[in-house]
Amino acid sequence: MFRWLSKLPAAFGSARQLVGADGNGNKYYIVKLAERTTRVVETPGREDDYDPDAVPAEWSAWLSHRRAEPPTDEEINRNRMITARTLQRAQELADAEEKRRLAAGPSVRVEATGHAAQPSSKRPVPPKQSPFSESGDYQPAGWKPGDS
Repeated sequence: MFRWLSKLPAAFGSARQLVGADGNGNKYYIVKLAERTTRVVETPGREDDYDPDAVPAEWSAWLSHRRAEPPTDEEINRNRMITARTLQRAQELADAEEKRRLAAGPSVRVEATGHAAQPSSKRPVPPKQSPFSESGDYQPAGWKPGDS
């Protein structure tokens, strides 16, 4: 009967509880409604300027209920450092590969030896005739159902 009373706090904003914030200025909330709870993010600036990459992956997982607890700043910083270290190592490997490739000089052509150098033992395949008549005088044969 008074179901609308349970939604009254949400109308005044008191159902929204701040859970955390990140270094990008995003604020993360839990909105408690009568039937369910929702997780939302409030980004700084206008809605038109929203960048999905501005939300860290840990917070994105929390928002989509893929993790139960919100991430800590230490966890986000640790994962950011791991990502930076991985990217640095990948760049170092790419640089080393580039140096190795340049030191090797131009690519060398490899000549086949042994049985691979022998001419093919297969006979050349004659070109197939076209299934279409080129003269234009083709007449289909007469056929009647039941004739075998």
